[in-house]
Amino acid sequence: MDALLEALESGQVRGIGLDVLWDEPPDWSSERIKRLLAAENVLLSPHCGMHTDAAFRALTKQCIDNIEAFLSGHPTNVVSG
Repeated sequence: MDALLEALESGQVRGIGLDVLWDEPPDWSSERIKRLLAAENVLLSPHCGMHTDAAFRALTKQCIDNIEAFLSGHPTNVVSG
């Protein structure tokens, strides 16, 4: 993360938008967060980037597709372990 902060501060990276940080919840007193918040080329969102109608439709479709695939004997998105 330090390399990204250095690239933002030097102008090598012109800007960034983040929905997720390296630590969740963030430690607002940390030097990294203070540097991130001080940068004018950073846009932070409150960890809710997927809360759109399109995202909910896609998630619903994926759930239905997974159930249908399982019931037909061909499960998808299987996690083994």
